[in-house]
Amino acid sequence: MPGLVENPMALEATSCSSAPTFIPISGKGLVSNSGGLMLGNVLPYNPDLYDIPISVGDCSILFKARAQFSKRILQSFPNYASHRRGWKSWFQRLSVDDCVLGLIIANTAVFILWRIADQKFMMNNFTISLENFVHGRLHTLITSAFSHVDMEHILSNMIGLYFFGMSIGKTFGPKYLLKLYLAGAIGGSVFYLVHHAFLALSSKNQGTWTMDPSRAPALGASGAVNAIMLLNILLNPKATLYLDFIIPVPAALLGIFLIGKDMLRIIEGNSNISGSAHLGGAAVAAIAWARHRRGRF
Repeated sequence: MPGLVENPMALEATSCSSAPTFIPISGKGLVSNSGGLMLGNVLPYNPDLYDIPISVGDCSILFKARAQFSKRILQSFPNYASHRRGWKSWFQRLSVDDCVLGLIIANTAVFILWRIADQKFMMNNFTISLENFVHGRLHTLITSAFSHVDMEHILSNMIGLYFFGMSIGKTFGPKYLLKLYLAGAIGGSVFYLVHHAFLALSSKNQGTWTMDPSRAPALGASGAVNAIMLLNILLNPKATLYLDFIIPVPAALLGIFLIGKDMLRIIEGNSNISGSAHLGGAAVAAIAWARHRRGRF
């Protein structure tokens, strides 16, 4: 829990007995620097709270005060419940327009950040790559989906987000739209990592890549937008959509065309556009559609 630092506590048993033995543990293990407790304050020792019954006969440890401990911690943070209610109230007041506009603003802010911030910082925190992942930068699974460098790239993604996002938001609500965007972002990133892990393994002995696939970075909201767009297509397969804003085509046909195009990119080894990230978003859309069919959206 934020604000609590738990120190290691040793527990020693010097004898064996079939009856439970209660061994007191010092209450100095919990120190808080926030949430109403001043820095260095220690929760007082309470035998009923910290004594742990140890039954050597069946080698099991029964924590009798789990409920008391959780209640005690929550009481130490009186603002926790009100903050939680505040977030719920904020989500309930959030409109579809607010959600879509917020996502567009976030993407635009990161786009501007690429032009003013340190490039190494941006590469480490706003691109997805195997190197970032193995170095523990797990946040890039999501932050990379808010990241664009090229103007055409961000424009095409934000236009798609606006039109298809408004449709999904009006059908399921803004909270669902936000969850779908984040799920599509993670799905796209995971598919990208798996694909490039395979490329890195297969190219070790071939030497066919000018850049190590494990270091190749990717960015963009395409996986997230793909999840939103393809769910819309799955829900309305007979609708008419416009390819490149000009050519009218049935939604189902456009969906097949886009998925086929991404598969072709993977087969041909297109290094400019990640077909695997797009397919990750498509997989999230398929899962969301299946859950909707079962009434579990």
